Amino acid sequence: MKLDVPRILRWLFFTVVIALAPILCFWHNIGLEGGVATQEVLLGKGELYLISCALAAAAIGELVATGWEQATAKVICAGGCILIVVLATSAYAVVASHLEKQDGYSQFAVASRSWKLFVFTVVAAASCLTFPQQNSGRKHG
Repeated sequence: MKLDVPRILRWLFFTVVIALAPILCFWHNIGLEGGVATQEVLLGKGELYLISCALAAAAIGELVATGWEQATAKVICAGGCILIVVLATSAYAVVASHLEKQDGYSQFAVASRSWKLFVFTVVAAASCLTFPQQNSGRKHG
């Protein structure tokens, strides 16, 4: 199996970085306004949980398009991404509930755990992209 480095790089730049654009813009704006962009301020509302869920779900979709070869490895990759979707969804639901009720919760814990899950998501989703795509028979012109 040959690793499709251009495909993974396209995914990193045009999916992952663009998915992070709202957080990067928020960080930039805080700096322009003279504020301090701490981990809690940037990530404490669970934004990375939403991004992680979307990236993992998209990776599952990419994996589906690769056919049945190497089924065991694909099941492991898909299983990891499904676990991420479940964890990220449930974690964000808890955070959103606290935000709605306006009661206290640890923004530090949310920020810390969400970026760790995000890193795991990038690794797991990139693993799904290591399988070659099936040729659909269509010519792109």
